[in-house]
Amino acid sequence: TVLATKAPVIVAPSMDANMFQNSITQDNLAKLKARGFTIVDPGYGYLASGKVGLGRLADVEKIIGTVKQVLGRSGDLAGKRIVVTAGGTREPIDPVRHIGNRSSGKMGYAMAEAARDRGATVTLITAPTSLPEPASMEVIRVETAVQMKEAVTKASAQADALIMAAAVADYQPKNVAEAKIKKEAPTLTLELVKTPDILTEVKGNLIKVGFAAESEDVIENARRKLEKKKLDLMAANDITAKESGFAVDTNKVTLISRDGKIESLPLMSKREVADRILDRVVGMLDGRSVELIIKPFMIKLRRIRIDSDKRGIFPPLGTGFDLELDDGSVINTYIDKRTGQIWKNIRQWFKAHPELKAGDKVIITVVEPLKKYRLEIIK
Repeated sequence: TVLATKAPVIVAPSMDANMFQNSITQDNLAKLKARGFTIVDPGYGYLASGKVGLGRLADVEKIIGTVKQVLGRSGDLAGKRIVVTAGGTREPIDPVRHIGNRSSGKMGYAMAEAARDRGATVTLITAPTSLPEPASMEVIRVETAVQMKEAVTKASAQADALIMAAAVADYQPKNVAEAKIKKEAPTLTLELVKTPDILTEVKGNLIKVGFAAESEDVIENARRKLEKKKLDLMAANDITAKESGFAVDTNKVTLISRDGKIESLPLMSKREVADRILDRVVGMLDGRSVELIIKPFMIKLRRIRIDSDKRGIFPPLGTGFDLELDDGSVINTYIDKRTGQIWKNIRQWFKAHPELKAGDKVIITVVEPLKKYRLEIIK
């Protein structure tokens, strides 16, 4: 049956440690991998023989996770690289104590697994949690905000999207005691300094999604964060809500996009929330460029109109951005609030293309989100 099937094949071997490590077994597994079989490596622990070693059947969660990853290879995120952060960072006070928060990591892990199941190559950067490690993705473990920033910066260099679901500490002790602080003085004062703002500092042509866990003025506070950090999407939730806070399996979030649109989702599982967020990410990844048809008035007035349904990749109306032309020169321009047209400094491009006529197509592609774009004629 296995030899006849055209379906993907997953093998989860289980045997005595000596059998598994035998060169013949390893050679055969290597041949299966070379022929496209997926191998779920066994776990380490007690075996049927009573010995301890590598050969236990992989955990059910790992096998199921691998099945989902294989079935999702042709999903709507196939070929995309997604970086997800999860958990709450720990900022050390001394060798024993730390400043932390109540994040369980469940939302971030749900995001990572959902992205994996839709075909993405996922890197999960996680602060300490009690959750089992998800299968079929790269998992990088960190503790502090500084460590997370370093890991995110490196992983995001080739990523299509960064989803920051981690609860990163806002402050860290200025000085970390080398020895355990004794309980002697009646009070203890810690001087705290700000931790890195990871979402703000990470650069590149990638979609950036943030989470805002708020206890008051949820929408307004989340909107300010989105604007300050220049995000593409913000997921805001009220942490005081009984079924929407920490360490629960459900969440009730409001999605706020860069163009100001707000969508309030009902209470749902964190996995369902993850898929709703990824639906948005897929749409944004598909919309990193826009095709436009040149109209007669554009040639006459020497300006380009951006219809409202195609403005999602651009900054707010009236906000300046750089536009790289097809001769390599760069102009600074904006979309006019009243007309929805790009006209500032664009006349030179029309002059350079006297062959341009109504019905021709051009494409504007994102180079650096909200800052720089490229204009080209579609031949």
